[in-house]
Amino acid sequence: MKWVPHHASFVGALRGLLAARGDDRPVTEVFGLTGFAFRLGISAQVELGGELDFPWSRDLPVAVGRLGYECTTIHAPPGHPLRAVLAARAAALIAQAGPAIVWGIHLPAFGLAAADDDPAHVRISGLLDDRGGAQRLPASALGGGEVPVLFVLTLGQRHPIDAQVALADALGEALRLHSALGYATWLCALESGKLDPAGHAHAAQLAAEARDHAAAFLAQARLEGADLAPAADAYSRVAAALGELAERFPFPPARALDDGDLRAAHELVSRARDAELRGLAALEQALRAHRQAAGDRYSVEDARDQDLYFCLADVPLSGLEPAAERCRAAIGPRLGQDFFATIARDRASGAVVGHVYAAPLEASHYPVAAEGNLWFLFCPWVSAPLRGRGLGRRLVDALCAQAHAHGVQGILTETTTLPIFLHEDALAALGFREVARRGETRLHYLALGQEHPVARYLEPPASAALDRVQIRHAYNCPLLLATRAAAAAAARQAGRPVDEADAKGPEAGIVLGAERLANLPAAPDVLLDAIRARR
Repeated sequence: MKWVPHHASFVGALRGLLAARGDDRPVTEVFGLTGFAFRLGISAQVELGGELDFPWSRDLPVAVGRLGYECTTIHAPPGHPLRAVLAARAAALIAQAGPAIVWGIHLPAFGLAAADDDPAHVRISGLLDDRGGAQRLPASALGGGEVPVLFVLTLGQRHPIDAQVALADALGEALRLHSALGYATWLCALESGKLDPAGHAHAAQLAAEARDHAAAFLAQARLEGADLAPAADAYSRVAAALGELAERFPFPPARALDDGDLRAAHELVSRARDAELRGLAALEQALRAHRQAAGDRYSVEDARDQDLYFCLADVPLSGLEPAAERCRAAIGPRLGQDFFATIARDRASGAVVGHVYAAPLEASHYPVAAEGNLWFLFCPWVSAPLRGRGLGRRLVDALCAQAHAHGVQGILTETTTLPIFLHEDALAALGFREVARRGETRLHYLALGQEHPVARYLEPPASAALDRVQIRHAYNCPLLLATRAAAAAAARQAGRPVDEADAKGPEAGIVLGAERLANLPAAPDVLLDAIRARR
């Protein structure tokens, strides 16, 4: 475990962690895919640490996700009411799943920590390696130091990912980071002369390193349907200007800045800003062309019964085809009447690669009550290798157009906090907002005319038999149908009375006694344990 020297300390820690995992991908790829090649964090007076003013818990897991890794994070700022609990959990995480990226190693920077022979300590690596920096740290000191923020990130399983999806998302990250604001702040500080010389010099080193990798990343990248050469050329000019800036203002600085320094820095930062604005415009055009190329390849059309439930290709379970056949038999006659299915189809192969299914709320049979003419959206899906190319947006847009034609005022859907099943972030990105929650599930809403719905989850009736398992089937999802059938079998195996039938009203799902289970897939042994726990 060894921190790799970089001005961007998180990248240095991440590269050290990747090396420990045997992942030796090129440094430019790490900078580019994580988005650190395109970051420019500048505080009002260009103080040290301005580059770190972003939501770590949100952005850093996404950054490593573009490299194909799951991750676990623990984050607690000073004064967090559970700070002591999270600090103990952080030490346990390092011991069990480390090495880990940790904030505050040697200096206010990211470094690495791993388990030590002495459980009261951790081994560390960071900015001051081979320069007198400590090699061990008391586990109780995690999150201490000058900037006492507790942050730990461990890498989990690595998954194969679509290189085009990762590249397109990384380039979209460059647009989302909006570096123009950082340049404007930097130039204002240079014009006023009110800036920290050390912060300015460090910002120059960080920016020069980042944009050098941005230029190289774009020069090597190939995005389907798009020309990245104009963006690569623009970023090479950014890198040249910032490289000259970094050479002129080394870190740590040897002296204070005079008027000549300020004028020279202003000219170089202005040159970098102008080139980067051209680069961002070129990236926006390239991403638009990429999405257009993807759109030309795939049609969006109404589904026939034989087009349903190809989503099972992305479900890591076998034996679901009988449930899919039951669902097709039940849903097929309803298509276009009280069940609406829109699919994305590969024009070349004819394969179904995405879908949205919806029904009027009363026809969905979900235990949800709401006012107004609303539809319920079931399990939107895009084939895993094609995610990030705009197909999900096209499908939802087609659903909205169809709903408008039927006078629908809004669309409800259910999401979860689970990353493997209908995660809430995916729907939030499409414009849905949360209106209710129950356990791990969330009720989300997309307004089509009625901005503020009155919607809620329904609880089982007070008269529900406490010793009975009630199963009510709906046929919109083979996975959930199979889950409910497994629940019925598990309940009978546990000796519980079972009331199993098709849903007639807003009752689809599983009720154990007077408690409704979350509408989630679960294995039979899990369901059996849940049933036994309620005996």
